[in-house]
Amino acid sequence: MTTDLKDIEAEIEAISGAAAQLLTKLHLLKKRFVQLSEGLPASIWGLGLKPGEMFAGTIFGDAHNRTYHLILLPETIMQVGWADATRWAESCAATLPNKKDMLLLSLNLSSEFRNVRYWTCDEESCDNPSFDGSDYKYAWFHHFLHSSQNYDYKTELYSARAVRRVFI
Repeated sequence: MTTDLKDIEAEIEAISGAAAQLLTKLHLLKKRFVQLSEGLPASIWGLGLKPGEMFAGTIFGDAHNRTYHLILLPETIMQVGWADATRWAESCAATLPNKKDMLLLSLNLSSEFRNVRYWTCDEESCDNPSFDGSDYKYAWFHHFLHSSQNYDYKTELYSARAVRRVFI
């Protein structure tokens, strides 16, 4: 421990400066917390939500996939085949949700869905090629009544919602 007054004074000043920086940082964090907890638009914190869009949550990546925030677009289309649903989502500058996205949507935004089947972007291969020669004549859907997933012929008519991903 130092006994020289100048050394003690210098140490007090160093600690005071560090404390002031911490208090400033604490103030900014508290301000951001209040903004987020009051439901201010996500554009404030970088997601850039458009009118009607809803933040669904975050899908955490792994060694092969990046982490992203999932945004649900407001529109729904009903009674549509998988190919038309895919084209529609692309026309919205979005995509159909994948199976993992659907689980998150089911947990966090289930009130935004009817209790029917919704297409995912995930295809399923089969042993016999489809009529167009591809190996994929099935696609996965998510049923919101049971929060279950299965696959069916792409020609079946189900509902669709579009999502966009904000990679972080």
